[in-house]
Amino acid sequence: MTKNNLRDYKKAWTLTFFAISLMLGIAVAWELFGSYIYEILGLDKDSEITRLVVYISLMLVVILPFELVLKELRRISSESRDKK
Repeated sequence: MTKNNLRDYKKAWTLTFFAISLMLGIAVAWELFGSYIYEILGLDKDSEITRLVVYISLMLVVILPFELVLKELRRISSESRDKK
């Protein structure tokens, strides 16, 4: 494994850690401040449509960092294949 590969893998692991931390942070923040967010936005907390929209939005925010990690890992693997 070359130094560049090692550096790339460290970067990928850092992005993975960031993505997991972001996901856990959002989950904790939602548990702590979710009811306030509903009040601030003036949303009906018991509406199924509102819950669906909010959960889909939160899932997208959580999935995007993982997409960055996957993109970085694909780049690393394609560079490794090109060097061979």
